[in-house]
This record gives sequence, structure tokens and C-alpha cells, in this order.
Amino acid sequence: MSTQQGIQFFEEVNSIDVGITTIQTNIDRIQELESKIVISTTSTQEDEYNKERSNLMDNTKHLLLQIKDRIKKLESDNTRLQKSDPNNANISSRTQQHLRLHDKFNGILNDYRGIEDHYMRQQKDKIIRQYRVANPQATQEEIENYVSNSSNQPVFAHAVRTGEARNALAEVKKRHGSIKKIESTITELVSLVQEMELTVTSQDPIISDIETSVEKVTDDFKHASHDLEEARKSSLGARKKKWIFFGIIAFVILIIIAIIIAKLPRQTNVTTTVPANNVVVSTVILVSTPSEIKKIISFNKDTPTNVIDEVEAEIKKSGGKITGKTTITGKTIMYTIPDDVITTFSTTANQYISADEYDAVVTTQ
Repeated sequence: MSTQQGIQFFEEVNSIDVGITTIQTNIDRIQELESKIVISTTSTQEDEYNKERSNLMDNTKHLLLQIKDRIKKLESDNTRLQKSDPNNANISSRTQQHLRLHDKFNGILNDYRGIEDHYMRQQKDKIIRQYRVANPQATQEEIENYVSNSSNQPVFAHAVRTGEARNALAEVKKRHGSIKKIESTITELVSLVQEMELTVTSQDPIISDIETSVEKVTDDFKHASHDLEEARKSSLGARKKKWIFFGIIAFVILIIIAIIIAKLPRQTNVTTTVPANNVVVSTVILVSTPSEIKKIISFNKDTPTNVIDEVEAEIKKSGGKITGKTTITGKTIMYTIPDDVITTFSTTANQYISADEYDAVVTTQ
């Protein structure tokens, strides 16, 4: 099937879809009019509804026959293509489209037939009521005979005496004609349904081939899904092993770094001073953290103890730590303090402080 033929085929399918939709709209309106006819209270109103209904039914009948022929033509085209090119890849899709339209059309026919069946029962019930008005003495058998065959009318013609009875008889005659038309419509619908069923029967060999192809595609899809699942599991396993491998390497590197840090020598500064009386005084200067600085405050020899205590308290208050103190060879305070803190002392303390400087090796004089 050429590209142009494929385009024409699907354009025809879309056009048939539109036609079926129009038929459905007509049937909905016919059903609405029939409901109004049943409950109408005046002959004028009922005649208007009947006129519109009759026109719609004629138009719908024409559309039904037209759509039926077009669907059958799709079937014949598919059969011809199947015979001339059995391996054509488009046969399956064409057949599926034909079956879809067939089922949709058949559903419309059955719905329409059901609507007309219901309307015919309503009309017969109304005929029976009006017949009893026209001929109160009529038996049930007479009524049923008349509903089936209007030629029974003369049987009760002599019984018509009043104007009401004559009007009822006129209504009975009119409705009897309506019932005959409904019966004719239903017969045509049944014929169309049977004709469409024969169409499907002729398509059975093609449908069988399509079902076989669908089953094969389904099996292939299941196998492909299984293979994809196995591949996914294999991929997840490989990815998991890769991350385990990287984790082991990182763990080993951390252990090596810890060992190297543990073997590094710790820094300890020891300053030894020897005073004049040969007494050795050892001062251990603690190593500050990277964020702290080491300082030494030197006091005059006559500095009172309370002044030194005041300075110590101020250092601690500023966040510093006292790391050493001498009072024998000289009055000094060694301390650490955060490098972003500036420590200030009182005016009295400053009079006795001879130096406040960064830590270095201290020797006694």
C-alpha cells in the first residue's frame, strides 16, 4: 500500500467516524421527540413533533445505508489487499480499523432499534386506551386484533356515537399508521444488523491471522521484558560492586592518614633558666591551638600581688588561659589568648606592667 493509499484510507475512516457521530445525534433527537409525542396534550403540538421526527428518520435512514456501504467497501478493499499482497504490513491496522467502525456502527443500530421498540410499545398502550374510549364494549381480543390489523375497524364502527368516541377513533387510526411505520423501521434495522454480522463472518480468516500475530508479539514482548529485567539486575549488581570497591579504597586511605598523624612528633617547648643562686627553674610553655597566640606579661619587681591577680582575672575574663607564672627570678605571667581578642588592663595595672609581648625563649638575668 502506497503512502497516498494509506492517507486516503485513514481519511475515509475519519469521515465514516464523523458520519456515525451524526447518526447518533439524530437518534438522540428522535428519542427526545418521541418522548414529547407521548406526553403531548394537543394534536397540533403532536403533529409538529411527528413532522420533525419523520424528517429526521428519513435522513437517518439515508445515512445508515450510506455508512453501511462505505464500511463494506473498506472490507472489500482489505480482502483484495490480503489476496494481492499477503505480507503487507498494513493489513493488520486496516483490518482493526474496519472492525472498530463495524462494532461502532452495529452498536448504533442496536440502540436505535431498542429506542423504536420502546416507542412502539408506548404507542400501542395509547391505542388500547383510546380504542376503549371509542368502543367501551370491545373485548381484549378485539383490541388485540385491531392493534395487529387495522382492517378490523368495521367491527366497531357502528358503536361510535359520541363526538369524543369519534375523536378517539381518529387518534386510534393515526397511531396505528405510526406503529406500522415504526415496525418497518425496526425491520430495516434488523436487516442491517444481520448484513453487518455477515460482513464480520467473512473477515474471520483475517481476524484469525491478526490474533496469531498479536499472540506472537505478546510472547516476544514478554521475553524482551524478561531480558531487560535481567540486564537491569546485572547493571545494578555491577554498580553496587563498584561503590563497594571505592568504599574499601577510601577506608584504606583514611587508615593510612590516621597512622601518619599518629606517628608525627608532638611539639613541646621547654625553657630552662638558671638563676644566680644555682636553682634551676623549668618553665613548660604549652603549645597553643592554631587559633590562639602565646604572650608573656612582665611586671616590675615592686608589683603588689593583688595587681598580678587582677591581671590574671582580666586575661581569663577575655577568654585567655594562664599557662605559666614566675615569682622567684621575676614576676611574669605566661598565657594564651584568641588571636582576635585585644586585652586591656586597668590604669593601675599598666603602671606595674613593664612588657606585654609575644612568647619567646625566656632567660633569667
